[in-house]
Amino acid sequence: RNLGIRPLAQELQEKAIKELNEKPKKIEEYLNRSQDWLLNQPHLRVKMDNQDLITFLRGAKWSFHLMTQKIDNFCTLRDQIPDVFKNRDPLSEEIQSVLATGGIVPITTKESSLEPKVIVFQINEALTKLSPKTVIKVLFMTLDVLMKEDDNIVISGFKIVCDYEKLTPAFTMQITPTLSWNFVMCVQNAYPFRMKGYIGLNTPKAMEVLYQVLAKPFLSEKLKQRFHFTSQNNWKDNNGLVMSLENLLEGESLIELSAKWRQKIMSYRDWFIENENLLEKTFAENSTGAFVLLDSLVRNGTKYIFGYPGGAILPIYDELVYWEKYGLIKHILVRHEQAATH
Repeated sequence: RNLGIRPLAQELQEKAIKELNEKPKKIEEYLNRSQDWLLNQPHLRVKMDNQDLITFLRGAKWSFHLMTQKIDNFCTLRDQIPDVFKNRDPLSEEIQSVLATGGIVPITTKESSLEPKVIVFQINEALTKLSPKTVIKVLFMTLDVLMKEDDNIVISGFKIVCDYEKLTPAFTMQITPTLSWNFVMCVQNAYPFRMKGYIGLNTPKAMEVLYQVLAKPFLSEKLKQRFHFTSQNNWKDNNGLVMSLENLLEGESLIELSAKWRQKIMSYRDWFIENENLLEKTFAENSTGAFVLLDSLVRNGTKYIFGYPGGAILPIYDELVYWEKYGLIKHILVRHEQAATH
């Protein structure tokens, strides 16, 4: 039966079985259970198909309970961090300004298709003239696209290699505790793949201090062991592998790779806009009585409401248009107001 999921290459499937506890014969059962659970979580305001769900199941190593926590965290954090997850139209001037710098580029190493995905984060002169908030926003847009189409990042994880050579004091001063917390919480608790490493090259002392003060306290003990900083332009891991931009690119042009990735991000424009429409109403920005009422009903599992429109209650019906449009709640119109309470 076609479940709407991509088949894995044999080597990747074997790795998923060995490291993620994946049981191919149980996939359909888990997906059905996950879809049933998601239907009863309308407050999450998210659309997920089977490919999305199997991504989170793999990210949770096929623990159903952990998967539900991951999805809940994923949706809740997006609702709570508008600076990162709102206004993500790839064609907007804000997003294009980051994409044009070529500073964020995922690459595939030629060593093995089973190695963690590497995301090159090059802080160049053009990038330092932008806001760190916008840069982080595009980094998470990159993770979103990879989550949609790259099975290896879900199964093998990812590494970020950040080159700080052109980092300026002005850019550094804009990295706030809130921005650091947002980054750590999303990577650690929300996204369904594991960060296998963060390597900072050409790292100035100020950046190391910021990491110690603003990021490290929020990291799990496991992740703390995966963050490494060096003032040199290369770093050698425990296996003797030298990590540098030159080695990672293996002769490929970063400019050409970034241009291709820019086009890839732009090809997901409809998806980004659709997801933003689902998140466009948040409690902080829409704290009207009508919004509070419907938000409370949905968060408490109410699927149906009965009513009859009239003058005093029209603001609720105006608000209801959004909630019904995205299938969050269904209104049943009665012939008389007394019938609604019967």
